[in-house]
Amino acid sequence: MLQTKQSSSIRRMLRLVIAVAALGFGIKALLLHPVYIQLASNISYRDTWYTTVLYYLIDGGLIDLAVFAVCYPATVYAIWMNGLKESRRIPVSFSLLTLARFILNYVMSCLTDTGFPDLDELWRDIPPILLMLLLELFQYAVVILATVMVKRHYENRVADADVQAEMAGTDAPAPVFPFTGLFKLQNPLQLIAFLSALVQFVLREVNYHVYQITLYRLFGSTDGWADMLFTLLGDLMLGVLLYFAAILLLSHFHSKESDPA
Repeated sequence: MLQTKQSSSIRRMLRLVIAVAALGFGIKALLLHPVYIQLASNISYRDTWYTTVLYYLIDGGLIDLAVFAVCYPATVYAIWMNGLKESRRIPVSFSLLTLARFILNYVMSCLTDTGFPDLDELWRDIPPILLMLLLELFQYAVVILATVMVKRHYENRVADADVQAEMAGTDAPAPVFPFTGLFKLQNPLQLIAFLSALVQFVLREVNYHVYQITLYRLFGSTDGWADMLFTLLGDLMLGVLLYFAAILLLSHFHSKESDPA
């Protein structure tokens, strides 16, 4: 019965991750990105509000963040409840979808914007694309590693408390579910949610400042301190939203699994 419940949990999280990643990445690459390229290249639509919205959704990474906001907690929950070995199909599937996304984005960019490059241009394009792919997979790997390590530490504390309970009166760690506060990092899953949001915030800031350094090297100027401050505050707000989205989703996953129906 326990094995059946674990398998059902993994299947649900796997279906969720594949559906959200495929829809989010697919809609962005196949629909929104071509539309944005056409609007941004037309002077009549370049400065309209809907072109600006598409810019933030695509180049601003909001669609990708929405996918991460669902898929990361789903991965964390599956690993926490079932272990990494049993849940390995989820990170493998998401990683393959991420790879497919980068390939599809490049192909669609060629079709709608620059045209297909010759072999020399292709080889010049591959290193930066590969670097971005590795950075994105790195942040996903950090979340998975944090989950495995925090889970192991929590299980060791539970085991030690069970052994020492009669001899020293050691209290067992508090149960992970239900959450008793919005920001209690003593709870291991809330700690993982915080680390996940922190990693995404840091990498967004790193990518932004790499871009600013590139601008300075090429043109001798950046977008300015006001833009940097606005970006920092925006990334902080997104990090907070990612944290609370993870808390809500983890609670939702647990309540659905605990529901006898």
